[in-house]
Amino acid sequence: MRIIINIAKKNLLAVVVFGLVGCTYTGSLDKNFHLTPDDLGAGNKLDVKVGLVNSSTIKDLRFRASNAGHGVDIEIGDSVITSMAKELSSIFKFVRIVERPSNNLDIDLYATPSVRWKETGRDAMNANIHYEIETKIIFKDKDSSVLVAEFVDNHQAHYSPPATGRALKYLEAASLFLLAPITSPLATKSIGEKAESMLREHITKAVRNLGEQINTDNKIRHYAEFEGKDKFKIASTAKAPKTSRPANPNPSSIKFSLGGTGFLFNSKDYFVTNYH
Repeated sequence: MRIIINIAKKNLLAVVVFGLVGCTYTGSLDKNFHLTPDDLGAGNKLDVKVGLVNSSTIKDLRFRASNAGHGVDIEIGDSVITSMAKELSSIFKFVRIVERPSNNLDIDLYATPSVRWKETGRDAMNANIHYEIETKIIFKDKDSSVLVAEFVDNHQAHYSPPATGRALKYLEAASLFLLAPITSPLATKSIGEKAESMLREHITKAVRNLGEQINTDNKIRHYAEFEGKDKFKIASTAKAPKTSRPANPNPSSIKFSLGGTGFLFNSKDYFVTNYH
């Protein structure tokens, strides 16, 4: 009798482990969740045409996480680029998503974004995963490819599967999977909804922080003021201004370090000499 009970316990443990490992949510994040502030009217937007570069790195962005037998695999690239386009459209009069920079497009600035999620720790007891999120956007002048401005947002994020999802998986295992047709979809949905809610929160936070930086940056506003008038003169490529030669108070008394003879030709300090 004792042997039978021990075997039953081992089988139940194996079922629990198997049930937990098999729960992974796969999906894509809704790309239209980001809302922008309406306090900037069309007349207050910067008169600059921006091309937002949707690189392959952004397109392939995914959030993957697994802990305590639960996992998620969510596409977030479309959400990131769409959220950035909405945010920039609240600042600039014209924003267009492009595949890559090109001199043939009617664009003033190219904006290239990048996103990096770095895992910084795990809490095995609570199944928490800690992340450092770096979101960056670089603005370059289309004609010169010179860097105009760069903005970075860094903040922390935490992910853990919901208690509901974990409880449902344990219930499924305890029923020897008899309840699997009911509990498994519910657990997967619960895990996915928790992960997507966390992603929407942190993408929105990063994009809004970048928008605030861009909207108050002097370099971007300086570019907007000159673009469309006489083209922006970027400091790193501008020539040093020519200095005028100081006037000589007594043109007839100029001294030479050259050899030969000569005479003053006119009042503008021109000389005729026989120096060779």
